[in-house]
Amino acid sequence: MKHYMYTYLWDVEAEGIEPVLDRIQAMGLDGVNVAFTYHAGRFLLPHNPKSRLYFPEDGVLYFQPDPSHFEGLAIQPPISRHVGTENLTQRLADACAQRGLELNAWVIFLHNSRLGFQYPKCTVVNPLGDHEYTWLCPANPDVRAYYEAVVASLTHAFDIGALLAETPEFPGFIHRYHHEKIMLSMGPATQTCMNLCFCRACLAEATARGIDGESLRRQLTGLLSDALTDPDDPASSSAEGALADILAGGDDAFAAYVEMRREIVHEFLRGIEGAMRGSAPIELLSFHPPKLRPIFGIDPERLQGAVDRMQVLAYTADAAGVRSALLPQREAMPSEIELTAALSGGVPGPRTASDLREQVAACRELGVERLSFYNYGLMPSRSFEWIRQAIR
Repeated sequence: MKHYMYTYLWDVEAEGIEPVLDRIQAMGLDGVNVAFTYHAGRFLLPHNPKSRLYFPEDGVLYFQPDPSHFEGLAIQPPISRHVGTENLTQRLADACAQRGLELNAWVIFLHNSRLGFQYPKCTVVNPLGDHEYTWLCPANPDVRAYYEAVVASLTHAFDIGALLAETPEFPGFIHRYHHEKIMLSMGPATQTCMNLCFCRACLAEATARGIDGESLRRQLTGLLSDALTDPDDPASSSAEGALADILAGGDDAFAAYVEMRREIVHEFLRGIEGAMRGSAPIELLSFHPPKLRPIFGIDPERLQGAVDRMQVLAYTADAAGVRSALLPQREAMPSEIELTAALSGGVPGPRTASDLREQVAACRELGVERLSFYNYGLMPSRSFEWIRQAIR
């Protein structure tokens, strides 16, 4: 089994390249998963010598791309201040190579509110006509061209072991932006249908496939308008039931639209794979249980040829939770796609060193050959020793 550590460039800048890599190697790890793009946040950094509270720049690249890859594109790349004139990312990559450590590129794709606000025509648009500024639409040709350029520039400049692909799919409704305010209780069908995109690119794709996307949008708009009324109003529960029936396969147009979304995500990932020109395997980070994947556009059968691995985020307190996270994913995975996993080094995660050892053992028992730990800058220092003990 190979072992990796997730990390951010700001941790490397604060602690220094050599001290960070010294710690990585002291744990017995084989490499690092470095964020080459990331979204905004508010992070507590327990052992950072410069700042214990950090606010990342939203939606930037953490490397210096080749401008020629973006020439003539509608979306232009914002570059992080951490890259700097000394090109910290390149120096980190060189240091990893000198030590024999694998460098994996962790890339956040469509979850990018910076670009969403800057390029609103590229965002997801829900059935009610609201722009979801936190998420770019994978059907949009400008979005595809941008991320293909990002990946082409990245793999041209760096010798990476793998591309870790996060959020190349359509979005969920919850956990999308800072300080979300949702005081209305919504049923699961309502939440799911609020995720659906009816932007111009999606509607054009539907028309090309013979789907009346506008009629479907109007149908969902009426039901969602009722579902979002007072929870005590009978119209709300009736609308939730009708939406649940649609999700269960009671509407041919809806089923065709969901099938279209799967193909859109597949085509997006094939574009990424093509831009990489076979330079490294693609490892898709999986946030969704198998039964919910289709609505987000994830179809493991279709992903063969575009994705080489799927990483399950098993951020739980014990080994039983790890097994519960991994087993359904393994059963739903085509044999051609390798199952990998990630464990948490902090909350939520193991409470003792023994807990972590048992979690790692559970991953081994289930045939996981690549295991990552999340996250260097966020976890307490004691976790470094726990990891060393667990993987030795």
